[in-house]
Amino acid sequence: MLSPRARRTTNRLLALVTGCLLLGAAGPVPAPSVEPGRVTVPAPGAGGWTRNGSARLSGADLQLTRTVAHQAGSAVFPVPVVTDGLKAAFSTVIGGGSGGDGLTFGLLDPARATPAALGADGAGLGWAGKPGVAIAFDTHRNTGDPSANFVGVTAATSDSSRTLATTSASVPDLRSGPHAVAIAVSGKTLTVWMDGARLLTATVPALPPTAMPVFTGANGGKTDNHAVRDTVITATSYAVAPPGPNGWTRNGSATLSGTDLVLTDAVRDVRGSAVQGTAVPSARLRARFTARLGGGSGADGLALLLLDAAMATPTALGAGGAGLGQAGLPGVAVALDTHRNTGDPAAGFAGVAVGGTDAPPRYAVTSAALPGLRSGARAVDVSVTGRGHLLVSVDGTRVLDTEVVLPRNVLVGFAAATGGRTDRHTVRDVVITY
Repeated sequence: MLSPRARRTTNRLLALVTGCLLLGAAGPVPAPSVEPGRVTVPAPGAGGWTRNGSARLSGADLQLTRTVAHQAGSAVFPVPVVTDGLKAAFSTVIGGGSGGDGLTFGLLDPARATPAALGADGAGLGWAGKPGVAIAFDTHRNTGDPSANFVGVTAATSDSSRTLATTSASVPDLRSGPHAVAIAVSGKTLTVWMDGARLLTATVPALPPTAMPVFTGANGGKTDNHAVRDTVITATSYAVAPPGPNGWTRNGSATLSGTDLVLTDAVRDVRGSAVQGTAVPSARLRARFTARLGGGSGADGLALLLLDAAMATPTALGAGGAGLGQAGLPGVAVALDTHRNTGDPAAGFAGVAVGGTDAPPRYAVTSAALPGLRSGARAVDVSVTGRGHLLVSVDGTRVLDTEVVLPRNVLVGFAAATGGRTDRHTVRDVVITY
């Protein structure tokens, strides 16, 4: 719930951006708002953000740098949000020094970065070298820049510089602020307004589906104070960071290969799991991922884990073989099983496991009406409805719809196992929202 002070700030900013309506093709500025079905990220001054480098709070302002050469600062909100539908509004305050280098608002890829992320100083704007997409407010002309005063969208970065996907130099003097900024994301397209005028629209394929919001700023040989204030960021939902550096524990045979989670290799009698340590509400949870099962002699399968957060820990790892690395764990699992063991309906089926002891899972419902699980990548979509049903689709086809009693709060994870037969079990492209 917003504090009275944060609510007043939100209402003032909403009134500002709502009133900034443009004529013709420019269209209306989308106002971030506290809407039903959306989440509001706390402002940096309200707490919860991780500040790195030179970043600090100055009253309610987030001050990223002072007028000191070669400073760089960042502030990262550590809980990812869904990027499609994201809206952000804030005011930039830049100046007081000799003029360099600028600040960014970024969407940091949680599969490859942590809240400690801080990029290069100078032309790097505190962003360069970090994965994701950022909008740069640049006040110093470096090699490749269109001017000494521009706004641009950057995606590909190296350790010390950033590549601009699109820019606009038709902007107010960024050092004469404050300037009111509004940003809206639709799919992978970003639109940026400043002081009521639309500056640019860019489609960026590299935009991650979920991201940690971040502000960065930096000085090089020239300097400025870089600050943001009156921040309001909303999104359609929060998200669980995908398997990677943020809060996941890998157990047994589980490893990371790039951003792929490899639960088992095609080796006999191994089992692996990966569990996110932050408990999230099970109500209306949705998990989408790509599963690849194959490369061996065919067994045994993998599972999405929805573990009871009151009883399980991130080190949870269930029985091997027919247990798929999940049997015996408290909670519910959605299984993709590729080997017919005693009691199974087929050699390839989906099922909802609702507990049991160490050997084989106890399925509440199963379905063998789905494509061959070992014949390539399978797109899996699992969602919890408001009426207490668990829906499972594979490659866009609904295969399961069952009423299920889930723990109120769950630890989300994945598990897989082999027995006398084997397969490599891999999960990728994970998007989990709540």
